Amino acid sequence: MFRYVIIRILGASVLFFVITFAVFMAFFNGPSKAARAQCGGAQAQPTCIKLVSVHKPLYVMYARFLDRLVVHRSLSTQALR
Repeated sequence: MFRYVIIRILGASVLFFVITFAVFMAFFNGPSKAARAQCGGAQAQPTCIKLVSVHKPLYVMYARFLDRLVVHRSLSTQALR
């Protein structure tokens, strides 16, 4: 029984990372203006856009994405401040 639970937890963890990475890649590498959309669309302020669209290594951006998702339970930029 213990082995079954461990296998299920590991499987769920792998699935979580695969799905969140796919969403991350679709959002940040998609053709849309992701930074502008995340900051509120047409009325987005330039400081917010700059905060969101800072070019950093992919693993750093993914770690921040997971932090906002898991710790802050939000994907808004308000969690960054």
